[in-house]
Amino acid sequence: MLKFGYITEVDTSKGVVRVHFIEDDIVSNPLPVSVQASKEDKYNFPFSINEQVWCLMDDNCEFGVVGGAIYSAKDSPLAGANADKIIANVNGKLTLEIDRTNGKIKVENTDAGLKEIIQMLKDFIESIKVNTPSGPSAGLITPTPSQLTSFQTKLDNLMM
Repeated sequence: MLKFGYITEVDTSKGVVRVHFIEDDIVSNPLPVSVQASKEDKYNFPFSINEQVWCLMDDNCEFGVVGGAIYSAKDSPLAGANADKIIANVNGKLTLEIDRTNGKIKVENTDAGLKEIIQMLKDFIESIKVNTPSGPSAGLITPTPSQLTSFQTKLDNLMM
């Protein structure tokens, strides 16, 4: 049977959670969590405590599986979500957005960690550029000016 409840415990090492079914006022045994793949490819997207989920359970609510989380009035889809975007947001601090129409990837990090790393990489590349008779070069590597410009453009696009 289909049941709705809230996560009360998470054991990521075993891939199980416990769920409080409010309408029955019971907490489940540890339940496995459905994932995209679990053999060679593996996915781990742990639920948060008090996250609302749907489960398929036996008649006694002793055995079952957590199918996934659901949106609610309190926990709504991400801003900007639409059919052409795949968006993952981690704890409100890191957002990965893939635009399916043009293949562009946008990464936002409110802690600025990723942007700082990219900026450091840009600064490093700029610092090792040297002028040669054939144009700018980066240290022992001798890319063409168009290669350097192309890399800079790609890096700038990542920073959107």
